Amino acid sequence: MTNHKRTLSGKKCLAYLKQVERGKVIQALGTESIQTIAVILANCGHLLSTQILADLPTVIQQQVNSAMISSKNISDEIISEMAEAFKQKLNTPSKSKPMVKAQPIKNNDSSKNIAYGSPETAAAILMYASPETKQLLSEEDNALYTELNNLLFRFEDLEDSLPDTIRKIFTTIEPETISLALKISSQNLREKILTNLSPRKASIVNIELMSKKKIIIKDIEDSQKKIMDNAFQLQSQGLIVLNPESETI
Repeated sequence: MTNHKRTLSGKKCLAYLKQVERGKVIQALGTESIQTIAVILANCGHLLSTQILADLPTVIQQQVNSAMISSKNISDEIISEMAEAFKQKLNTPSKSKPMVKAQPIKNNDSSKNIAYGSPETAAAILMYASPETKQLLSEEDNALYTELNNLLFRFEDLEDSLPDTIRKIFTTIEPETISLALKISSQNLREKILTNLSPRKASIVNIELMSKKKIIIKDIEDSQKKIMDNAFQLQSQGLIVLNPESETI
């Protein structure tokens, strides 16, 4: 409950950013550290933060998302002070400066009192990041990329994906893996996936689904994970969009 109130307070403190021309915000962020950028984006609302993030260099986008997985405590007072300091910076005329170069994210003593956001916030922002950003994060830290995606998108959520997305995901997945993954899925998801498989593959999956072989839960979970890993990889390459709503951002 405390963290929820703190997040709302942070968003309220940074609400003024909605009224600031985005190019000016990007220029001001260009002289800030990766950690500070992460704090600001984590507390200004997902829609605004994704719009700002999209204008940052790809390597900066990746490091900001990486920084956000470290959720640390921060008081309302500190967020207010940061918001006010950034506001003053925006209102102070200054010469154009180059975007800050990406620096390795380190957990050192100077960052102990800084809240970068949370894994959930990073995942929500990553959902709307550019294909280039997703690809970079997938290549440099695939475990992190998968972890962030898992926070917002699970196997059952494939029911909301577009038919073409389903076809691309399951093209390279073996029938046995698909049937195992569908053993405990909803009827709607099962029908959607089967409808978008080739007739031959759908027939094999149906036969496997009717089988009375003893199945252990771990096998089902492993099969679903294999499918989702493939889906996240395709998404990182910009070949599919798992959440159709993200296309409207």
